[in-house]
Amino acid sequence: MKLLLVLTGGTISTVVKDNVLGISGNSPYAILEKYRESIENTKEFPEFDIIEPVRILSECSEPKFLEQIYYGILEKLGLGKNAVEVREENKKRTLQKQNLPYDGIIVTHGSDTLSYTAAFLAVTFSFIEIPLVLTAADYPLSDRRSNGLKNFSDAVDFIRYGKLQGVFTIWQNRIVDNSSINGNLFSASELLEADTCRDCFSSYSGQALGKIEHGVCTIFQKERELCNDKKIFDLHIEQEILFLRPYPGLRYDLLALEHTNIRAVVHYLYHSGTAYVKEQKQENKKYNVLTFANYCKTLGIDLYFAGLKEDVKHLYETNDLLLKSGLGKAMYHISPEMAYMKVLIAYNQTVIPRNVLFKKGFS
Repeated sequence: MKLLLVLTGGTISTVVKDNVLGISGNSPYAILEKYRESIENTKEFPEFDIIEPVRILSECSEPKFLEQIYYGILEKLGLGKNAVEVREENKKRTLQKQNLPYDGIIVTHGSDTLSYTAAFLAVTFSFIEIPLVLTAADYPLSDRRSNGLKNFSDAVDFIRYGKLQGVFTIWQNRIVDNSSINGNLFSASELLEADTCRDCFSSYSGQALGKIEHGVCTIFQKERELCNDKKIFDLHIEQEILFLRPYPGLRYDLLALEHTNIRAVVHYLYHSGTAYVKEQKQENKKYNVLTFANYCKTLGIDLYFAGLKEDVKHLYETNDLLLKSGLGKAMYHISPEMAYMKVLIAYNQTVIPRNVLFKKGFS
């Protein structure tokens, strides 16, 4: 089995020095030695091709780093190392089965922004016909509490399982008493940010895709269909996207977007698909999202309202006002991470029309 290992940093790549975690020297490569030592039959050790497109703690992630990871993988797959080469590759592509040089791809990452990179790769590699698995660690590998080796081992076993293709995330959640439970397999397009209490990840649909126990993979859900569009994104991130979440007291009047490179705003909503919305003639305009929506319109900035539900029997009056205003584009049944990443990608590529990219099944 031949695998591409993509090292990007994060806790799984750190060492402890003077009680501070950091990435140093060859520390990102330690996971391979840990894994080699953990397997009984060395003949089962895969052949790894290794790249390190970025080296960061994931909380310091920027859009440009996502682009570097994207093209780092594409180049190893022989699909282009920049937007120009990708456009040439797309002219040659057909719907025939891919002939990729690897059985799977593992991306080691920091846990803080794991769900965002997972959503990004779920969209940009929606065409892929091998498993691409992101994984991470809750503690450095030198700490006996770390789930890093288990996560990595599960990623290898999942690729060896060989029955699913697409983009996935593997993370071993912990129960309240801090003992281990079986590693969870998530669809990367549904992964939600870990909570700050137990550091547990969850799925937007409410259910993990499957589990891995003693090297055996059990799938809970139906296998997803691959995106029919085999084109590759000619990604070049220049246009910036602002991402907002509502909370009581959000002051829209403090958001000054003039003289910025903001091309679009993704405004996520409360779980009912609502936000602070009132007739604009009423007081407290500084809290009113419609005032902000009009402000975006005057600046020529596109606005997206994400997290809405379809087929709702009764709309709240706030929700009704929001939809009838016509001041923003609706995004239904989508996680915060996926909403942000789809818009970020859509405005920084020319290959796939936005209306196609925003379809529910794309990713």
